[in-house]
Amino acid sequence: MPFEPVHLLQLLAGKLGSSGLNLGPVEEKVTFQDPCRLGRFSGLYEEPRQIIAIIPGLKLVEMEKNRVDSLCCSSTGWTNCFNCSKRLQLERLSEAKATRADTLVTACPKCQIHLSCAQEKDEEKITIKDITNLVAEAIS
Repeated sequence: MPFEPVHLLQLLAGKLGSSGLNLGPVEEKVTFQDPCRLGRFSGLYEEPRQIIAIIPGLKLVEMEKNRVDSLCCSSTGWTNCFNCSKRLQLERLSEAKATRADTLVTACPKCQIHLSCAQEKDEEKITIKDITNLVAEAIS
């Protein structure tokens, strides 16, 4: 191949700051959910954090368990949420809320869907967004 395939977050982390795009502020305190496939499988831990650091106004607050020690969202391959997986999801949400972040950012649609579903009945919810949506907010 005449090019090396890279993950979208590698591309954004490498180009976003020097792209000439005028990134507007996104005034939010965020925490990051390291997806299993992105982190433990692909070894991409710093790229999402670099993207968050590039966007003006974002303040990253790490959860106690992050990067290689991050808890899985327990999406169980798109199957139904069983008691065990629900317990893990609620534990991860509790850890995210303990940071007092406004938003839980992830780079995995499974994490986003399953963690959102897990907090449906909670009175105290944390906003959950995909990192590409944060980039889009900063661009627009």
